[in-house]
Amino acid sequence: MWDIAVGGHIKTGESPLNAASRELEEELGLNINQYEVEEAGKTQEVLNNGGVYSREVVTIYIIYADIDLDNISLQTDEVSKVGWFTKEKLNQIIEKGKAIPHGKEYEILNSQLNQPSRLVLSHQTKKNS
Repeated sequence: MWDIAVGGHIKTGESPLNAASRELEEELGLNINQYEVEEAGKTQEVLNNGGVYSREVVTIYIIYADIDLDNISLQTDEVSKVGWFTKEKLNQIIEKGKAIPHGKEYEILNSQLNQPSRLVLSHQTKKNS
């Protein structure tokens, strides 16, 4: 399954941006301070994991950068590969059910990616690849 996000839970005393920075470094080996970062929005998400529900607030950040895939260092126990996709290609992947369902996050991302030349860096999760 493809995913549009690196992410994890915020640690005590940590801001959403600091948590995103930590997760970007852990999962893809990228330093957020090298890129232009924009908060794209927030949403609430309810997850059902085998009958256990969690309600989470999700903060979405977009990084504007030209990143060479060869410079990405994968956290191989969570991520199996990465790729660049046009908005149109990413939406095809989502429509075919080949992406982790993040409905509201996809809406926010699509509203931000209104320029056809922008690409989305996506990664494939290890457990579902």
